[in-house]
Amino acid sequence: MKVNDKNVVDLSDYGRQIAVFIAKPLAYAGVKAWQITIVHFFVMLWCCYLVYQNTVSSLVLAAILLEAKNILDAVDGSIARIQKRPSKAGRFLDSNLDFLGHFFLFAAIRDASLVLKLLGFFSFVFQGSVFNYYFVLFRHYDGGDTTSKIKENWENEYEYDNPFVVKILFLFYLLFYKWQDDIVDFIEQKILKCGRNKPDRIFLAYVSIFGPGFQYLFVMLFFVAGKPSLIPLFFILPYNGLLLLAFWLRAKCKKEVGK
Repeated sequence: MKVNDKNVVDLSDYGRQIAVFIAKPLAYAGVKAWQITIVHFFVMLWCCYLVYQNTVSSLVLAAILLEAKNILDAVDGSIARIQKRPSKAGRFLDSNLDFLGHFFLFAAIRDASLVLKLLGFFSFVFQGSVFNYYFVLFRHYDGGDTTSKIKENWENEYEYDNPFVVKILFLFYLLFYKWQDDIVDFIEQKILKCGRNKPDRIFLAYVSIFGPGFQYLFVMLFFVAGKPSLIPLFFILPYNGLLLLAFWLRAKCKKEVGK
């Protein structure tokens, strides 16, 4: 498990049990985590193609594929944990392909302006970065999975990782995510002045709605409703409003520290 504390609720991780069920036979058969990462990226590309077709049947199938991608996205990490082979290369590969997959997903949406799609996409991925930041922060206090870090680097921690591959994937990670990590960390330390202290469980449960798994639920709802053009606006307005509320809740850390 990523988090040792079983009392932590992650609303975005609802597919974990299915993922572990799928991962166990694959792990014992010698399938590598990175291979599943590649598979779920192509599943996402197929989903994007169906979104671009924009028919009733294609959108329903796109919703099914998006959920399949969500489960497979948990399978690769589960395989790495079962095989006890955490990988920095695999971590960066997974994050980078998710960024590209989400970009193609928003690009595939018809009947929405380019500006709206870009703003919706960057809202979507930034919300995911906020989710990742606080869960990574909690895991480091909790003694959970430490493959992900608040401040990522290309230092090779595992002898089976190819150093050159790690560096190349890290360079793409810098381009895709470092600005997001820096913004969240700036808000955490300079604006909220929380100093990266341990987030409480209630806050984590709320923040988990910004995880991709939970975001996908709304995306799938719009697909099934035949209204994919509303997806960018949804993540720009109401979901960013929920994000502001998350930072307001986190600001209470100053009162907790002072007790």
